[in-house]
Amino acid sequence: MSGVSVKIDLSGLSKLNRTIETFSRKIKDRRALNLALATTLRECTRKRFETKKTPEGKAWTSPLVQSGDLRGKLLIDANEQIAKVGSNLVYAAIHQFGGVIKAKKGKALMFTVGNKTLFRRKVTIKANPYLGVSEQDEAALADTVKVYAEEALKDD
Repeated sequence: MSGVSVKIDLSGLSKLNRTIETFSRKIKDRRALNLALATTLRECTRKRFETKKTPEGKAWTSPLVQSGDLRGKLLIDANEQIAKVGSNLVYAAIHQFGGVIKAKKGKALMFTVGNKTLFRRKVTIKANPYLGVSEQDEAALADTVKVYAEEALKDD
Protein backbone atom coordinates (compact mmCIF):
# COMPACT_ATOMS: atom_id res chain seq x y z
CA MET A 1 0.00 0.00 0.00
CA SER A 2 1.59 3.27 -1.06
CA GLY A 3 0.43 6.69 0.07
CA VAL A 4 -0.18 7.13 3.77
CA SER A 5 -0.62 4.54 6.47
CA VAL A 6 0.06 4.26 10.13
CA LYS A 7 1.83 1.24 11.60
CA ILE A 8 0.91 0.57 15.16
CA ASP A 9 3.07 -1.42 17.56
CA LEU A 10 0.40 -3.51 19.24
CA SER A 11 2.70 -4.27 22.18
CA GLY A 12 2.05 -0.75 23.48
CA LEU A 13 -1.69 -1.34 23.77
CA SER A 14 -1.97 -2.96 27.19
CA LYS A 15 -5.56 -4.21 27.09
CA LEU A 16 -5.20 -5.58 23.59
CA ASN A 17 -1.80 -7.10 24.38
CA ARG A 18 -3.15 -8.94 27.45
CA THR A 19 -6.01 -10.35 25.38
CA ILE A 20 -3.64 -11.52 22.64
CA GLU A 21 -1.29 -13.12 25.17
CA THR A 22 -4.17 -14.99 26.80
CA PHE A 23 -5.15 -16.70 23.57
CA SER A 24 -1.89 -16.69 21.60
CA ARG A 25 -1.04 -20.33 22.23
CA LYS A 26 -4.30 -21.50 20.70
CA ILE A 27 -4.40 -19.14 17.72
CA LYS A 28 -2.60 -20.71 14.80
CA ASP A 29 -3.20 -18.37 11.86
CA ARG A 30 -1.85 -14.98 12.92
CA ARG A 31 -2.38 -13.47 9.43
CA ALA A 32 -6.11 -14.14 9.65
CA LEU A 33 -6.24 -12.52 13.09
CA ASN A 34 -4.32 -9.47 11.83
CA LEU A 35 -6.71 -9.22 8.87
CA ALA A 36 -9.64 -9.22 11.31
CA LEU A 37 -7.86 -6.52 13.37
CA ALA A 38 -7.24 -4.41 10.24
CA THR A 39 -10.90 -4.74 9.28
CA THR A 40 -12.00 -3.63 12.75
CA LEU A 41 -9.60 -0.68 12.70
CA ARG A 42 -10.85 0.38 9.25
CA GLU A 43 -14.41 0.49 10.61
CA CYS A 44 -13.23 2.47 13.66
CA THR A 45 -11.46 4.90 11.33
CA ARG A 46 -14.59 5.30 9.19
CA LYS A 47 -16.57 6.20 12.31
CA ARG A 48 -13.99 8.90 13.04
CA PHE A 49 -15.25 10.71 9.91
CA GLU A 50 -18.66 10.96 11.61
CA THR A 51 -17.29 12.36 14.88
CA LYS A 52 -14.73 14.57 13.08
CA LYS A 53 -12.19 13.93 15.83
CA THR A 54 -8.60 12.69 15.95
CA PRO A 55 -7.84 9.35 17.62
CA GLU A 56 -6.93 11.41 20.71
CA GLY A 57 -10.41 12.97 20.74
CA LYS A 58 -9.47 16.46 19.49
CA ALA A 59 -11.78 18.12 16.97
CA TRP A 60 -10.48 18.30 13.41
CA THR A 61 -9.48 21.80 12.34
CA SER A 62 -11.31 21.39 9.04
CA PRO A 63 -13.68 18.86 7.55
CA LEU A 64 -12.07 16.03 5.58
CA VAL A 65 -15.21 15.02 3.76
CA GLN A 66 -16.09 16.45 0.37
CA SER A 67 -16.33 13.56 -2.05
CA GLY A 68 -16.14 10.85 0.62
CA ASP A 69 -13.20 9.18 -1.13
CA LEU A 70 -10.81 9.42 1.83
CA ARG A 71 -13.33 7.71 4.10
CA GLY A 72 -14.56 5.28 1.47
CA LYS A 73 -11.19 4.17 0.12
CA LEU A 74 -9.44 3.12 3.31
CA LEU A 75 -7.29 0.11 2.46
CA ILE A 76 -6.27 -2.75 4.71
CA ASP A 77 -3.41 -5.22 4.59
CA ALA A 78 -2.13 -7.87 6.98
CA ASN A 79 0.51 -10.53 7.37
CA GLU A 80 1.80 -12.64 10.27
CA GLN A 81 3.28 -9.60 12.05
CA ILE A 82 1.21 -6.53 11.15
CA ALA A 83 -2.24 -5.15 10.49
CA LYS A 84 -2.32 -1.98 8.34
CA VAL A 85 -4.97 0.59 7.55
CA GLY A 86 -4.29 3.48 5.22
CA SER A 87 -5.01 5.22 1.96
CA ASN A 88 -3.19 5.49 -1.34
CA LEU A 89 -5.00 8.69 -2.30
CA VAL A 90 -2.55 11.43 -3.24
CA TYR A 91 -3.93 13.86 -0.67
CA ALA A 92 -4.23 11.40 2.24
CA ALA A 93 -0.86 12.20 3.80
CA ILE A 94 -1.39 15.98 3.80
CA HIS A 95 -4.59 15.54 5.81
CA GLN A 96 -2.97 13.11 8.27
CA PHE A 97 0.26 15.04 8.86
CA GLY A 98 -0.41 18.57 7.56
CA GLY A 99 1.94 20.59 5.37
CA VAL A 100 2.22 23.16 2.61
CA ILE A 101 1.02 22.69 -0.96
CA LYS A 102 2.71 24.96 -3.51
CA ALA A 103 1.68 25.73 -7.05
CA LYS A 104 4.07 24.48 -9.71
CA LYS A 105 6.21 26.97 -11.66
CA GLY A 106 4.46 30.21 -10.83
CA LYS A 107 0.96 28.92 -11.42
CA ALA A 108 -1.80 29.21 -8.84
CA LEU A 109 -3.74 26.62 -6.92
CA MET A 110 -7.48 26.83 -7.44
CA PHE A 111 -9.94 25.65 -4.82
CA THR A 112 -13.45 26.40 -3.68
CA VAL A 113 -14.44 27.48 -0.18
CA GLY A 114 -18.18 27.78 0.22
CA ASN A 115 -19.37 29.57 -2.93
CA LYS A 116 -16.04 31.28 -3.64
CA THR A 117 -13.33 30.12 -6.00
CA LEU A 118 -9.90 31.09 -4.66
CA PHE A 119 -6.45 31.19 -6.25
CA ARG A 120 -3.30 30.94 -4.13
CA ARG A 121 0.37 30.21 -4.80
CA LYS A 122 0.56 28.08 -1.67
CA VAL A 123 -1.81 26.72 0.94
CA THR A 124 -1.01 25.47 4.44
CA ILE A 125 -3.07 22.48 5.47
CA LYS A 126 -3.30 21.75 9.19
CA ALA A 127 -2.97 18.13 10.28
CA ASN A 128 -6.26 16.35 10.85
CA PRO A 129 -5.21 12.86 11.90
CA TYR A 130 -7.81 10.27 11.03
CA LEU A 131 -5.55 7.21 11.27
CA GLY A 132 -4.55 5.88 14.66
CA VAL A 133 -5.97 4.01 17.65
CA SER A 134 -8.25 5.66 20.21
CA GLU A 135 -9.18 4.12 23.55
CA GLN A 136 -12.50 3.04 22.02
CA ASP A 137 -10.64 1.53 19.08
CA GLU A 138 -8.39 -0.41 21.45
CA ALA A 139 -11.47 -1.88 23.14
CA ALA A 140 -12.95 -2.81 19.74
CA LEU A 141 -9.64 -4.45 18.74
CA ALA A 142 -9.58 -6.41 22.02
CA ASP A 143 -13.13 -7.58 21.33
CA THR A 144 -12.08 -8.68 17.85
CA VAL A 145 -9.30 -10.79 19.37
CA LYS A 146 -11.74 -12.36 21.83
CA VAL A 147 -14.25 -13.24 19.11
CA TYR A 148 -11.49 -14.59 16.88
CA ALA A 149 -10.08 -16.67 19.74
CA GLU A 150 -13.50 -18.04 20.66
CA GLU A 151 -14.00 -19.13 17.04
CA ALA A 152 -10.52 -20.66 16.94
CA LEU A 153 -11.20 -22.59 20.15
CA LYS A 154 -14.45 -24.02 18.75
CA ASP A 155 -12.44 -26.03 16.22
CA ASP A 156 -10.49 -27.84 18.99
